[in-house]
Order: sequence, then C-alpha cells, then structure tokens
Amino acid sequence: MTARTGPYDWRAADSPGPACQTRTVDADTLQVTRTDASLLLAVAEARWDQPVPHCPEWDLAQLVRHTGGIFAWIAAVVTAKKQVSRRTLPPAPAAQTELPGWYLQHLEKALDILS
Repeated sequence: MTARTGPYDWRAADSPGPACQTRTVDADTLQVTRTDASLLLAVAEARWDQPVPHCPEWDLAQLVRHTGGIFAWIAAVVTAKKQVSRRTLPPAPAAQTELPGWYLQHLEKALDILS
C-alpha cells in the first residue's frame, strides 16, 4: 500500500520517512513556470527596490533571491534523491547585478531536472 504525502512524494504506508521519488512534470506546467518566473525577473530588473505587496518587508530583489533559492533547492532535492536543507545551499548573490544570471541558472536547472 502506498500513501501520497505530496504531489511528488509516494511512499509505502509503513515507510519510516518521506520518499523522494519524482514524476516528470508535464510540458505545459513547465512552460507556465518558465514564463511566470521570467516575468518576475523582468519586473524586478526594472525596479529591484519595489516593495512586494503581500510581503511588505521584502522588495523585488529579496523575492528573486527567495524564488531562485527555491529553484536551487528543488534541483538539489531531486538530484540527491533525499531531503536537502536549503541552509546547506550556497546563498544568493548580494549584488543585484549578479541576480539575473544566478536566478536564470537555477530556474533552467530545476526545469531541466523536472522535465
């Protein structure tokens, strides 16, 4: 018997811990993710210091760092096939000029791994 604990996590019901078995993600979902992530970056590049309405303590640079970090974490978990703490991953660059390349690198890696 298997239990579903998340959209990409299937494990035996009596398994002692979470599994890291993944399924591929459909092409439409990957394309929407690529488009939305690219739009976020385009808006952020126009004004890095723009506040994020639903996270008033954050600006767009912080949102790009956070989102890029999630992409990096997704790739790390799927590659390692086990739990990975985001705290063990290299931090996002502090310089805004380095954020676009860093962000796109992690976006493309995550999308490639999930395809």
